[in-house]
Amino acid sequence: MGEFVGVVGIMTPGLDLYVSARHRDNALRVVVRDQHQRHADPDTVTLCGERRRSALWLLDSVVDDRGGE
Repeated sequence: MGEFVGVVGIMTPGLDLYVSARHRDNALRVVVRDQHQRHADPDTVTLCGERRRSALWLLDSVVDDRGGE
């Protein structure tokens, strides 16, 4: 959870964020939303998405290793 909050703080400093963690049916679902504005340019949308995903590489590796998505 700390990695999510850290990355959101880097991507949208000074703005509010929403964090939700729920354990149900033997699975943990974590949702983090920030106030990052949508981009109009499709190339920028792709680049921004890649940048955000790569910032969460450690979490992604752990989730992948455990069979999560």
